[in-house]
Amino acid sequence: MERIVVYNSKTGFSEKYGKWIAQELACKAVSYKDMTPQHWKENDVIIYGAGIMAGRINGWDKVKKIPERCGKKLIVYAVGGAPMKADEVILTVKDNNLTKEEQKEIPFFYLEGGIDFEKMGFFPRTMLKTMYKMLKKKKDKTQEDMGMLRLFERSSDNSSKENIKPLIICAEQI
Repeated sequence: MERIVVYNSKTGFSEKYGKWIAQELACKAVSYKDMTPQHWKENDVIIYGAGIMAGRINGWDKVKKIPERCGKKLIVYAVGGAPMKADEVILTVKDNNLTKEEQKEIPFFYLEGGIDFEKMGFFPRTMLKTMYKMLKKKKDKTQEDMGMLRLFERSSDNSSKENIKPLIICAEQI
């Protein structure tokens, strides 16, 4: 089976993971912007990954509408700043992006990336700073809230090649 990794990256974390995944699977990694109909047609397994904004995987809605991807086996990875153990956040992202039916058919993986304020656009940077201020004012903060506060304080990179192991195993079994 021919595989391709398609990443949609704004700050570099999804691209980094995409290239690591492609390296492990000995396949090609291509930016979503550079994908052609031929790429979609030539590959049986499409691994799509992108960052998360407001609980949505960037570009995923567009990928689902591409006619050439029909009949292909899909694997999705979402890259965010929340820790790998933030189960509630991860479940919300999964539910926001995949219907219950899609969740049965499309393997989903969350990969911890980080935050790069310097590469972010104005809107996402402002949104995160607003969330930071709201969390800071919150009384009775949970452990997850405290973790998110630390995350929003400065740019950070928590990506790790170790995080892709379950996705690699899944892709190799297809």
